[in-house]
Amino acid sequence: VVEALTNHEISSLMRYAYEHNIPVTPRGSGTGLCGGAVALYGGILLSVAKMNKILEIDEDNLTVTVEPGVLLMELAKAVAEKELFYPPDPGE
Repeated sequence: VVEALTNHEISSLMRYAYEHNIPVTPRGSGTGLCGGAVALYGGILLSVAKMNKILEIDEDNLTVTVEPGVLLMELAKAVAEKELFYPPDPGE
C-alpha cells in the first residue's frame, strides 16, 4: 500500500510502476461497496484517502474541483453552505 499526498507522488509512483510492469489499483476513501479497490496479486494499492481537500467551488460555472479522497458527504455539505446542491452519488 502506498499513501499519496500529492500529484507529484502519484506521478512518480505511476512512472515507476509502468517501467517495472507493476499493476496499480487506486483507492479513494474506501467507501465503495463493490470491492473494486483490491490490488491485483503483486500489484500496488495506491491510497489517495489523505488527498481529501475541496480545492474550489465555482458558483458561477457550478463546478467543483476536489482531490480524489474527498467524501461525497463532505462535498455535499460544502456546497450546501453556498446554497447549492450536489445530487449525484456514483456509489449507489
